[in-house]
Amino acid sequence: MPGSGVAMEEDLLGPEWLFSELRSQNGPNKLLILDCRAHSDFSDAHIRGSVPLAIPSIMLRRLAAGKVDLLSTIRCLDLRNRVEVFLCGDESSRGTFVLIGDSTDPAGHQGETIQVLSRRLKSSGGNVAILIGERCIFI
Repeated sequence: MPGSGVAMEEDLLGPEWLFSELRSQNGPNKLLILDCRAHSDFSDAHIRGSVPLAIPSIMLRRLAAGKVDLLSTIRCLDLRNRVEVFLCGDESSRGTFVLIGDSTDPAGHQGETIQVLSRRLKSSGGNVAILIGERCIFI
């Protein structure tokens, strides 16, 4: 991702940043951790409080082209409502979207998912951070 030109350098944050944010007083309420890895990887191990987000290839292409709304790609009603609050709520209810993928496959479908999500969340007014590096300190 760093070489793709889509994610800005300041959007790429390491596990130390996430760890300190989760330990801060309001941190967990101000973060929405979206895990874009495969369902089996999420089931094996994930960061507490993260939610799995899988977008089928055809929906991802339509999302990238701007043909569908971001919220319409999210099946879970609770997650959709939380994303909407993070994007459209007042300043006290907004927070940062943390996108997580498998660092071993940045060029595949998952890397594309993170790039498209990052771009669409930012264009909707969201704050986005992309977690890079190892996540073993959370598991």
